[in-house]
Amino acid sequence: MGVLDDGGSGKSKSLDFRSRHQLLVAVFALGACVGVVLAERIYIATNREDILNGVSALGGAAAAQELAAIAADVGEPATASAAERAAAAARAEAVAKDPELKLLKSYLTMIAPEREVLIGVSNKNPMLEGMLDTWLEGVKQAGRGGAPRSTFQLAVAAPRGRARLARAAAAASAAAAVAPVTNYLVVALDEETVEGMKQRGVNHFFMPIKVSKAQADTGDNHSISALKFGIIKKFLTVGWAVLLSDIDIAVLQNPFKFLYRDHDVEGQTDGFDVQGAYGAIDGVDDPSMGWARFAQKMAHFNMNSGLFYLRSNQRTIDLMQRLETRLAREKYWDQSAYNEEMFILSHGDYKSAMSLQSLLLLLLLLLLLLLLLLLLLLLLLLLLLLLLLLLLLLLLLLPRLPLLSWRVTVRVMDIYQFMNSKTLFKRVRQMPLDQQPPSPVMVHINYHPDKHERMKAVMRYYLKGDKLALQPFPGGSEPGS
Repeated sequence: MGVLDDGGSGKSKSLDFRSRHQLLVAVFALGACVGVVLAERIYIATNREDILNGVSALGGAAAAQELAAIAADVGEPATASAAERAAAAARAEAVAKDPELKLLKSYLTMIAPEREVLIGVSNKNPMLEGMLDTWLEGVKQAGRGGAPRSTFQLAVAAPRGRARLARAAAAASAAAAVAPVTNYLVVALDEETVEGMKQRGVNHFFMPIKVSKAQADTGDNHSISALKFGIIKKFLTVGWAVLLSDIDIAVLQNPFKFLYRDHDVEGQTDGFDVQGAYGAIDGVDDPSMGWARFAQKMAHFNMNSGLFYLRSNQRTIDLMQRLETRLAREKYWDQSAYNEEMFILSHGDYKSAMSLQSLLLLLLLLLLLLLLLLLLLLLLLLLLLLLLLLLLLLLLLLPRLPLLSWRVTVRVMDIYQFMNSKTLFKRVRQMPLDQQPPSPVMVHINYHPDKHERMKAVMRYYLKGDKLALQPFPGGSEPGS
């Protein structure tokens, strides 16, 4: 049987195979390079502050000064995008032209050199009632530290497990190093408060801001509360992160020890259980719909506008500007506006604060995984590579898109560390002592009208060990509740 001469096709096939192999290797190498670049960008974007701190520690003063040169005036990270740096430069120029902002920056540099500050906004009324003094008493003694980011899980452990967890957390808190709160400030809205703070030797800054006509008839508490967004905007503009505290809050530990600082907004919730505070799927039943009678929605309690931490960046400044402008025009509760601006979804011409950049990062990671799995499918590989490069280009361009310039990311504070008064008086105090969570960091008396008396009782309970201090108070505002 004869052998058909293929005219040297064996060698040609070998060359073709070798060419395809080299092409696949080249494509794989290109994909790997793109993956490395992408991973590096994601790492830098998500660890900006840690990188800056590490370089400052390792490189000494020269490295720290070089990095700080970019961000010195307004608190922007050295790895900020061109758009962010441009916004930072604009803010620095605004500070240089505004005498009040220059004075504020100078004062903050003296009392809060780490560029974050706890502020309470007050006129003379809380001072005359004694509530401001109680708040200041808590701030000044709040040096018990505690283990940051520890979480008390009420519903997870068995009773014995809960007790052990509570004892361990309490022991860690007691053993923590003392770290007093010195970076605090009372924003005084009138001259009487300024004089009172001088007599007490308290950090204070005078901002005589008038209540807008829209808020004039809403009552003293609500009208003053509506002013805080414009006040906070000034602190953010000069480059300081702000921990805003209403005056009806008992400060028990140093709150800065318990912050994550990984989101634009980190705030207290009005929720009093895990599902309500952090979010859960809520079912809706409409029998008239028959086959489609059941539907679902995502539900969580509102964030409280009296206790939150804001990082200093253009997104949080824009959020404060929107709230300041809105409440100067509308007769509206500041807490409702605060939650609407953060959580209402985009629709029509309205742009929400949802982060498209985070979604694109997830898509890029998924495409990178597919890229590695489909190396043998050359056409699909090239297509995925093009899509990956396109999404990477979009990611690089995102900071320049005005659509996303004001978005914020949100973290909810731990409900047993930054506790509201319903959680304490309706739930926690009903538990046996050995099963209660360890001492909270701050307790906000937001659910009860007898604020000052409950504040003082909370401080006696946690700071002085008076375990009977909370007993005289009903769970709600009604007797017997």
